[in-house]
Amino acid sequence: MKQYRLHGRTGRTICLFLCLFGAGSSCQRYPMQHADMQSTETLPLTVFQYNDYTGDEAGIPSRTVFRGDTIPDGMNDNFSSFHLLQGFMATFAEHEDGTGFGFSYVARSSDVTVNLPAQLANKVSFIRVLPVQNVLKKGVGNTNNTLIDSLNVSWFYDWGPLDHSTPTREYVPMAWGRGAANNPSRVDAYIEKDTVTHLLSFNEPDNASQSNIPYTEAVSLHKLLLRTGYRMGSPAPEEGNADKWLLNFMNKADQDTVRVDFMALHWYDWGNWSSTHNASPNPANVFNRFKNYLTRIYNLYKKPIWITEFNANRNTTPETHARFMELALPWLDAQPFIERYAYFFPPTVPAMENDTLTEVGRIYRDHVSTPSITGNIIYGDGSGGEEIPENMSIIPLTNELILPQYAYAGQQTTARLHYVCRLRLTGLAPNATYRYFTGLSDQAYRTTQTPGWLLAIQNSTSPAGYIVGMSSSNKSVGGSRLDNNENYTGTGSKFSTFTTNASGNYTGWFAVVPTNQEQHQAGKNVYFFVQVNNGSGGTSLNHTFRTQSTISMLDYSTITEDIGGASAVKGISAVGDEKIVVLYSDTAMNDRPLYASFTEDDGIPQPYTNWYGTVNASEGQWGAIIPNYLTSGIRAIRYVSINGSQLALFTSSNGEWGTTETVHPDNGSTPITIETP
Repeated sequence: MKQYRLHGRTGRTICLFLCLFGAGSSCQRYPMQHADMQSTETLPLTVFQYNDYTGDEAGIPSRTVFRGDTIPDGMNDNFSSFHLLQGFMATFAEHEDGTGFGFSYVARSSDVTVNLPAQLANKVSFIRVLPVQNVLKKGVGNTNNTLIDSLNVSWFYDWGPLDHSTPTREYVPMAWGRGAANNPSRVDAYIEKDTVTHLLSFNEPDNASQSNIPYTEAVSLHKLLLRTGYRMGSPAPEEGNADKWLLNFMNKADQDTVRVDFMALHWYDWGNWSSTHNASPNPANVFNRFKNYLTRIYNLYKKPIWITEFNANRNTTPETHARFMELALPWLDAQPFIERYAYFFPPTVPAMENDTLTEVGRIYRDHVSTPSITGNIIYGDGSGGEEIPENMSIIPLTNELILPQYAYAGQQTTARLHYVCRLRLTGLAPNATYRYFTGLSDQAYRTTQTPGWLLAIQNSTSPAGYIVGMSSSNKSVGGSRLDNNENYTGTGSKFSTFTTNASGNYTGWFAVVPTNQEQHQAGKNVYFFVQVNNGSGGTSLNHTFRTQSTISMLDYSTITEDIGGASAVKGISAVGDEKIVVLYSDTAMNDRPLYASFTEDDGIPQPYTNWYGTVNASEGQWGAIIPNYLTSGIRAIRYVSINGSQLALFTSSNGEWGTTETVHPDNGSTPITIETP
């Protein structure tokens, strides 16, 4: 049995692992004895010259930052595999300052023995190994150590770098603003901190009253922090900019190959407070908005989440905070994509008064949290380092021209409903005709056929119009082309086609009908897929396009504010047939659309004949769904031609359309009716 020196004393491996990795309640408060941890026989990291742990090898101790020629035994840019002992993390990077392609491996549940990916094999000029702790998810951001001591948390931060870890809690420093990153001595101070493994990046850089940093500058500054070798959090924006400022930052970081290991987020339910000013909202509704937000942002970035500031809004009652907390904390601990969380106690709802915990303080203290990281983190295993398959392209958000948020789950044949979106596909052969089919899946990197009925919409008209057919049977690029307004139910297979422009791009409407596949069930978040042949008559699948954003699957429900529930909407218009109709929750149409459909008559015999049977074949009419928890209702209805130009726009300031109310609908599969001129 190997022996380790802990603060100058020797302890056996089994004792150390029980402390660091024990999952029982007796280990929730554990001694954080890992400083200067070194094996007397084996160092925590061994790197090997060749793949499969062969060739020359070198041992790497913990804590020291190794750069370039300081990497032992001539292993700078000269190793392809490694062995990392359980209880340690290792950060590798291309360049001596920690920049370029990099990844932080974590050996949490077992030793990690892997070959490096192509981006790092024989290219590593930066290594830092650190011990990891059995940190639980629950933490707090605060500068009052008396309060921190009282809340039974296993990690904390203070919006700066000045505190330190204790025997029962890990400290996480933050580089609050630009001065914390562009000052080399400050970065050196981060490196020298004892018992630190993670670093939080800038605080609300999108906010003029906080760190106030443009995203392009923030990427450059964040890059300077990478020489710490810590696992790096993203900047934490205001909640409304997690898919705006932060998305721009992440796209720029990806473009410049700047490492971000986890997403730091804030959430205060400002959207609901701003629209309702209700100081006593239903805590279940607050919770539903919270978990929808986190799920949506996770699906956007597919990286672990630290929610470093959140609460039920400073303007709501202590009762609201308490009941929200009782719902949110167990959910956070149950989600594998939530790595850590820290409740922010506003001055209006403090955790402590007169040195005594309040009700919300006691609820937080008494909540039993779960481990932050339960398994190993290894590049390419879905734990933060997914590799996009060579035959797949992720459609940029800027090319998701109209991608509605919701689709109907389609578990019953007679109740199904089409989903329509407008996308721009790029990087194809110029002036080429591609065979394609569409689908929906919650499998992010699926390159085999995705499920869903193909509904074909063309950019140019034909005797069948623009909407030319649907296959409620099989689909394949090796089949025959959908046409003539057919609803194909045969034993063969169908595809549709589009033709690219001289630049190899195509912009158009795509549609799919969700079915009873497990991937389409209510509660799922799915991607929209367009899968194509080679553009020159090929009969096999050649390439897959996938949206970056996901779509939430809903099912009909008559329960008001049901988080997974939907209600049917029947529209009556005078715009004519085969026009696209898009529904929005805001009059400015800045948010993603709620739903998109098309006006009848498309000429296709429809098999989904329940309430939609009253819409089908009726000129100018359309069908849609909206979520039951829709707080704003439908605020805008936009009619668009097949070429994308706007035909008509109608708005409502309160979600009411004549006598029809669309705020918090609960009509399920009995449609409400909206009539527009």
